[in-house]
Amino acid sequence: MRRLAEADIRFANDASLFALGVSRLYPSERLICLTLGTGLGSGFVDHGKLVEGRDGVPPSGMLYAERYRHAAVDEQFGRRGLIALADIYGARRHPQQDVQELALAARVGDKRAADAWAEYGFHLGRMLAPYTARFKPDRLVLGGQIAKSCDLWLPYLEVSLGNPAPVVTHQGDLMEHVFEGIELLFR
Repeated sequence: MRRLAEADIRFANDASLFALGVSRLYPSERLICLTLGTGLGSGFVDHGKLVEGRDGVPPSGMLYAERYRHAAVDEQFGRRGLIALADIYGARRHPQQDVQELALAARVGDKRAADAWAEYGFHLGRMLAPYTARFKPDRLVLGGQIAKSCDLWLPYLEVSLGNPAPVVTHQGDLMEHVFEGIELLFR
């Protein structure tokens, strides 16, 4: 037990680890990194260091509990929020239809599904706009399962971010960056 008690054990949020891992690609930039999946994870990075509680960044350094249109960001921009939008647009053909199927429907010409994705992107940009205005990131980095469908909503996000908008990039392998972030915890 003594060896275990002496072990160097560290914990961090997976979205923060993703942000740290991604920062290796852009070491001299300011980044807002989002993980879009079950919920919305986030990390703000300045030259390879996580930022909390300054330059418009929430004290926790995370957006999930912040409010947008009278609800928590996590509820609106993760899976639950996208499913709710699809239901508003009447885009789901059956109750089990999930995010991946909605993306496929939009890609094959389902206007209702495409409209739900467009609104998702528009409001994600509107929610992020105050943070990009104050933090002034060089880059917005997207990761997670919902980000894999960014071709359906990215143009709407970019428009609603306003000018000057950061460069927006998608990093497909979320876990690779999380593991790189874990490595950085021990440096």
